[in-house]
Amino acid sequence: MASSPNTSKGEGFVRTYDLLTAIIEDANKAFELLASDQESQFLRRIAIRNVFTYIEASVQIIKFEIKSDVRKNRYKKALSEKDVEFLNEERIKSDGTKEGIMIQIQDNLKGTFKLAKKIWGLNINYLDCSGKQYRYFLKAKHTRNKLTHPRTFYDIEITDDDVSYAAVAFQWTKDGFIKLFEAKVSKILETLPKQVQTAIKKRQKELD
Repeated sequence: MASSPNTSKGEGFVRTYDLLTAIIEDANKAFELLASDQESQFLRRIAIRNVFTYIEASVQIIKFEIKSDVRKNRYKKALSEKDVEFLNEERIKSDGTKEGIMIQIQDNLKGTFKLAKKIWGLNINYLDCSGKQYRYFLKAKHTRNKLTHPRTFYDIEITDDDVSYAAVAFQWTKDGFIKLFEAKVSKILETLPKQVQTAIKKRQKELD
């Protein structure tokens, strides 16, 4: 049974930082173990699964931040009805009940970065889907899908290329995630008084 938050200890219901830390550690550990036994199909499958656990969760973390910011009126950009449906992954039917929406991971990933750019007022979409990294991500996704829903023995056989594609997908999405939140923080800093900006930048240099 999955654990639940212990509110008596002040635990939140999402704990996005802890979630992010855990899934990155899992993916890094999976590749570390695989490096010590590169022919292990078991470890190859573990690596693929952990990469997509990270990718799926990172999308939800960004969505949580967007919803939190909108709820607290931190940004002036308004959400359209389709934005709300996309964020919540559900729509309101004509009878007033809610209906879940299935969104393909590539569409969820691209749409979430695009919406973050809009709501946070950023100038750049930090997920570049025009190059080979995105194509490798799609190849890795195909491998993950076969692994999750195998029909033959060959669907769970992970090749060297499959591992390489997954490693690229992991690094590509992780880099985009980091750049996105760095841009968000920089945008927030721009709204602070100059003396506060200077003090923060000075502190950052001391920590680097």
